[in-house]
Amino acid sequence: MGRNERIRRRKITRIRKSSWEGNAKHGQGEALLPVAGGWKVKNERPEEKFQGNAKRFYSEEGKNYEKSAIRRIQEKLMLRALQFLELQEGKKILDAGCGTGIGMKVMEKLGYETTGIDVSEELLEKARDKELFVKEADMREIPFENASFDGIVSISALQWLLSGSKKEREANVSKVAKEFYRVLGKEGKAIIQFYPKSEEEMMETAKVFRKSGFGVRIEIESAGNAKKRKIFLILMKSQKD
Repeated sequence: MGRNERIRRRKITRIRKSSWEGNAKHGQGEALLPVAGGWKVKNERPEEKFQGNAKRFYSEEGKNYEKSAIRRIQEKLMLRALQFLELQEGKKILDAGCGTGIGMKVMEKLGYETTGIDVSEELLEKARDKELFVKEADMREIPFENASFDGIVSISALQWLLSGSKKEREANVSKVAKEFYRVLGKEGKAIIQFYPKSEEEMMETAKVFRKSGFGVRIEIESAGNAKKRKIFLILMKSQKD
């Protein structure tokens, strides 16, 4: 292992083990810096193939969304996100990118008050069939009042906004971060599970959320296995807001 690789791994380890990192708005913690090199997904993903157009993708592939294998994966990811969220039952949670409502049904069974948004009307129709409260909306423009939710979860959705240039990616994530911050109540928390194209893109994304005022922690599970790797951003709104 070369010197640069050892430095890179130490930086990632430091970020994962630290508590809430780098809240720029309140001068809390230290900066999250992009890491040179690191892992990178080599194969073309749906996000690249469809140029970030989730509506088009799900209009063509949405019929597969309810297959048992996908459903089990989504349920497990939601349960893991809720472990990070650490909210008591009865709390209001927004599912940003709710799809057909698989994760919302998990939350409902655990006693949470759930609301979902998604850009795909095809998927939302299936969520409504489950008698879930959902709206067609983009997470960059959430149609709810300030401080509407105690928590936010987003499973396998954010990467659809990361298909453009670095400038476009940062602009998209900044809009999401500002909207999440706005609709979360005091001391609100958000959990984002997503699939960045590279380690550098993961770090860039976390940095944008920090700049928007969130305390940020990155959790990486099965880090050494590209097929099983799961990345969670754990975002905490400042206690001062």
